[in-house]
Amino acid sequence: MSGPQSFLKLSGWFLGMHRGKHIGSRHSSPFELESLEARVLLSADLGGAMSVADILSSSAFGGQPPVVQNTVQIPDTSYIAPAPITAPTPSQSTGQVYYVSPGGSDGNAGTASAPWRSIQAAAQHLQAGETAVLMDGTYEEGSIVFANSGTAVNPITIKAQNKWGAVLSSISGARPAISIDKSYITIEDLRISVSPNNSGSTTYSSLNASVRAWNTLDPSVSNPSTGTQGFTARGLLVDATSASRDTGIKTNQDFSVIENCVVHNEIETVNTNGTIIRNNTVYDGGPYGTYILGKGGTRNLEIYNNVVHMTRPGAGILLGGATGIQWAFDPSTGVEIYNSVAYNNVVLNETGDSSQGLFGIRGAQDSAFVNNIGVGGQLFLGLGGASNGNTNPVFQNNILVGTGGSATGGWNGYWSGSLTVDHNNFYNYGSAPWQANPIVGDPLLTADWHLQPGSPALGTAGWVSVAGFNSSNLDVSLNKDGVSRTIWNAGIY
Repeated sequence: MSGPQSFLKLSGWFLGMHRGKHIGSRHSSPFELESLEARVLLSADLGGAMSVADILSSSAFGGQPPVVQNTVQIPDTSYIAPAPITAPTPSQSTGQVYYVSPGGSDGNAGTASAPWRSIQAAAQHLQAGETAVLMDGTYEEGSIVFANSGTAVNPITIKAQNKWGAVLSSISGARPAISIDKSYITIEDLRISVSPNNSGSTTYSSLNASVRAWNTLDPSVSNPSTGTQGFTARGLLVDATSASRDTGIKTNQDFSVIENCVVHNEIETVNTNGTIIRNNTVYDGGPYGTYILGKGGTRNLEIYNNVVHMTRPGAGILLGGATGIQWAFDPSTGVEIYNSVAYNNVVLNETGDSSQGLFGIRGAQDSAFVNNIGVGGQLFLGLGGASNGNTNPVFQNNILVGTGGSATGGWNGYWSGSLTVDHNNFYNYGSAPWQANPIVGDPLLTADWHLQPGSPALGTAGWVSVAGFNSSNLDVSLNKDGVSRTIWNAGIY
């Protein structure tokens, strides 16, 4: 599925095997799940230091009362021989700066005193190293497409002059509001909405995105490159929910970076290498209930320092998925994701249904959840799009706070090799998986998810090393504050 060709994504069998259920959709679909009412408890509402018992006794969680250092190395069992690709170092554009204003004209010179009128004019004009600054106001435009690529040293940048002051009110129909099939394009600090004048579609399509970065080559075992690469989304506000867009930010480009965004939809990467998803806040999820995920043969994905508010049923962070096998990196195996990791994330299940998945792995190889915090839901394992299970899945050093039910769903029978579940703090669950080194008791979390003195999670977690794809390494040694983990705690700090 190279480039923005018009195709319909038929892999709606997206999240599926979590406890034998499918995770909801806004569309009439054979993959639809049961509906659930949801209510939100924002972490910002948890003022001051409080124990987990205090959190669980709040109205958002139904008021229920709360009923040895080790070394784990996650192996690299990938078998593909090509040399690893080194991700380029992100850079800021340093060339000519142009300006765009709702009161300008595309016949102008693009200066601060004579700005262009449209974002599309800027996207067609900019060369490597150049920047377009969007002045405050609303830009009602069709799908934005780019004429040129930047470079790793000199990207092309479109950025708002004031964060979220420039609003793209899209009338792109069911096509992406911003469609990127060039390399090293950066979109920064823009707000992306859907205009009331937009004519959308009720049929699911992965074209229908707020931002879509496209590959020009289909990565495979013999040719692992996506062609185009280096897409960056930074500081965006995507308030086009799944009621109007089928995905929020989606990339098919190697070495993409999606950071510091607020997204009222989902963030997704498909069949990429070296993508980073960090420091984002995600609400609402996509139409099939996923919030952050990588699938389709994704390699070396790092998901860290994100906060997910599960305001609808589904899965908070998903390593893997259910991609159509014809689009997989290796169709002979159908592995959805290789050697990837999610760490230092917080996922809050605010639906009121404790069977929802906080952290899940589907059709994955050598992938891990380490040092995360989840509240009100479960861990789960499931099958990939080729009905394949998971090889060597890892859940370590996580803190999960429950509401009395099971800590897992869709578990037995969905893995091979070794299943590592250790040094986790499962609190207030009726049942939890066996661990050689369990952390027991109230983790004593503060409102910003630090651990209070006396927490059983302080200093009792296990050192972790995560092997990347093709002999690279994924560094999980820094906590959410960016401080090196010389002593390993459970959770994000």
